[in-house]
Amino acid sequence: MYDDVIKQEEEEEEDDDALKQEDDNNGPPRFTVVGDLHGQYLDLCEIFRIQGLPSPSNYFLFNGDFVDRGTSSYEIMCLLLSLKLRYPEGVHLLRGNHEDA
Repeated sequence: MYDDVIKQEEEEEEDDDALKQEDDNNGPPRFTVVGDLHGQYLDLCEIFRIQGLPSPSNYFLFNGDFVDRGTSSYEIMCLLLSLKLRYPEGVHLLRGNHEDA
C-alpha cells in the first residue's frame, strides 16, 4: 500500500515537471491583475476561462476584497488559498478592506 502511494506521488511529480516544461515553452510569462471580487465566484471562473489558470508562467495578483456582497465568499477564499498553496510563486494575494486582520 505504501509503495502504491509513493509510486503515485512520483507519477504526479513527473506530470508536474512535464507541465512546467510545457509552460516554459509557451513564450514570455503572463501577469494578470484582478480587482475586487466581492464574493462573485462566477466572475472569477470567467477570468480563469479567459486568462487561463495560474501556473509557473501565468501569474495572478489579486487586489483584495475577495469577500463581501456575493454569495460565494467562502468558495472564493478556499479556491484562492488552494491556488496559492499550489502555485506560491504564481498567485499573489493582497488584503483589502473586507479582509480584516
